[in-house]
Amino acid sequence: MSLSQEQIITIAIVIAVVLVVSAAIYPKLSDSEKNIFDIFKSPFTDYTCGIETVDFGWPLDPSHTTITSCYGKRTCKGVTGPCDKNTPGIDVRAPEGTSVKAMADGTIIDIGGSFNLVTIKHDNGYETSYLHNSNTNIVKLGDTVTKGQEIAKSGDTNAPGNPHLDFRVKDPKGDWVDPLCFFDINELKIKFLPTSNCYYNVENYAYVDAINDNVLTA
Repeated sequence: MSLSQEQIITIAIVIAVVLVVSAAIYPKLSDSEKNIFDIFKSPFTDYTCGIETVDFGWPLDPSHTTITSCYGKRTCKGVTGPCDKNTPGIDVRAPEGTSVKAMADGTIIDIGGSFNLVTIKHDNGYETSYLHNSNTNIVKLGDTVTKGQEIAKSGDTNAPGNPHLDFRVKDPKGDWVDPLCFFDINELKIKFLPTSNCYYNVENYAYVDAINDNVLTA
């Protein structure tokens, strides 16, 4: 089968575009990512799971480790129909009044707002934010806190009827990173709801397998 000149030109243009895009993206990926090339890679950061050694503590009691929504691409249904968006944090199921704890030592740099959040600037340059807290004020702006110290109570502020903790991590460069990258999923016995929309940009297959092994069936 012979191709027309127009078809040949079209194919050449497509190949050229693919090569240009690949040349721009590929060098930024880790070796594993070059093999996996996740189409759901979050636009928030080039951060790759598995390379950090930051000692963060889980912000809730060990009994609260069910993830209802993950970092990155999230599919949602609004009043006007389906929507796609990206989120810089993860949602963890937490009954109203559950103790929310500082993930590391630091200073309170923001508090309140429509999500009744608490944000901590840590000594290592990272920032962590904790959202949807109840209106119980435990810390105030400028307070210094230690790892594991209670800083808030979980609630449903700006999420009526859905008490949970949305927590987020920002690295010293100011980029959002996946909070779960700092934790051992199996050690914490973290579970994922089937609807949690977990699409990960990860360093190794073991992490992907850990997620798949921990998805709840009901």
